[in-house]
Amino acid sequence: MLNAESKESKVVYLDNGTSKIGVLLNAGGRIVALHHKLSENLILADESKWSDDQWEDITLNEQTWWEYPNYHGHAVWVGPQSQWYKHQELYNFMQDKNWPPDKHLNLTTYTVLKKDAHSISVQSPTSPISGLQFTKTYSIKGNKVSLHVSAKNVSNKTHKWTLWSLTRVRGDADVWMQPDKKNRYAEYKDHVGHELIMHKHQEWLYNENAPLKANERRLGKFFSDCKTPVMAAFDKKHCLIVEFDKVPANQLPDDHSNIEIFQNQNPAENISFIELEHHNPYTTLKPNETMELNETWTVVPTDADKHDEQLAFLLKQLK
Repeated sequence: MLNAESKESKVVYLDNGTSKIGVLLNAGGRIVALHHKLSENLILADESKWSDDQWEDITLNEQTWWEYPNYHGHAVWVGPQSQWYKHQELYNFMQDKNWPPDKHLNLTTYTVLKKDAHSISVQSPTSPISGLQFTKTYSIKGNKVSLHVSAKNVSNKTHKWTLWSLTRVRGDADVWMQPDKKNRYAEYKDHVGHELIMHKHQEWLYNENAPLKANERRLGKFFSDCKTPVMAAFDKKHCLIVEFDKVPANQLPDDHSNIEIFQNQNPAENISFIELEHHNPYTTLKPNETMELNETWTVVPTDADKHDEQLAFLLKQLK
């Protein structure tokens, strides 16, 4: 439920002349803007929502439990998704639900702990759903953005979670990743239309992006272990490279993978985005223990348009 009283946008910027990021404090302390010099925003975010009222009332009820605003940008959830509401005691009717993500970590206002010209640390409230409190630290240097997330068990119980990073880009961006042997597509039983398809080029995969008609939809998710812990998105004459820690399959929940690519394109409803997702190890946390997730973004201008040009460009950047 939205607060009736209007509030100003709480976006805090870091800008070094090459990289510029915007952190939306009142929607989970998430990055909602990424610019290289004078570029357009290179991640997907709805700027019209930045000055929305904060979801001060984040309680769930049986009539509107599924409501969740699409701020997009970069977010951090916990996993596995199947366990989101099985270990909390606030909402008995949510025990079998796997939506929405923990609103205490994703929709509340974060407190600024420290800020200087090139870095900022922000902290969430404590969550009675996951039992965690997040501290997020973002920093910029040259054309790189570093993201560090620390999750502390602030409850009096032991919890087991993985941290789940999601970066949203436009749905018609060209996304690349290098798979390992174990991979699969998710099944969407009620979906009618096109599915996400990953095509192979050399040892890498890229997503299908054939234009859709107004009444068509493309929906799908790809799960994979990775040879190289990298995902890349080519869009708006720039390449966004996301680098992270490689995690073996035996250190992840059964229903997740080190890399996950989710695509949702629905022209009729003006929906079009891709999520670049990865996880840290599935970790048991006793009270007051913490776990961490790290990733680095690199943004490089490029005119690479054809798939062979894009892969050659990406491999050159990774040398």
